[in-house]
Amino acid sequence: YKILLPGRHTNQRAACEEIVQSNLKTDNYQFGKTFLFLRSGQQALLESTRTKILSRSCVVIQKVLKGNSARKAYLQKRYSIIRLQAFFRAIFAQNVVFAMVEDQ
Repeated sequence: YKILLPGRHTNQRAACEEIVQSNLKTDNYQFGKTFLFLRSGQQALLESTRTKILSRSCVVIQKVLKGNSARKAYLQKRYSIIRLQAFFRAIFAQNVVFAMVEDQ
């Protein structure tokens, strides 16, 4: 459940308290000496919140990877087109020069 906690904590109990306080109502949990006691359904609520955060993170990762892949493919196609255009412009220029030489 660390993903529910923005930032970093070294103290596990403080981190746990912050996670629970930010996601649950105060009367739905209680801290013991070594355990956290949750009322029924509270773990499912934490789980659903965690799933939403993970889903959003997956979408962002996929978006970045697909963007990089599309950018790389676009640049490769652009480079190929520029090379083809340069080649055909050179052929066209050669034909123009040959035509000028033949006319003289």
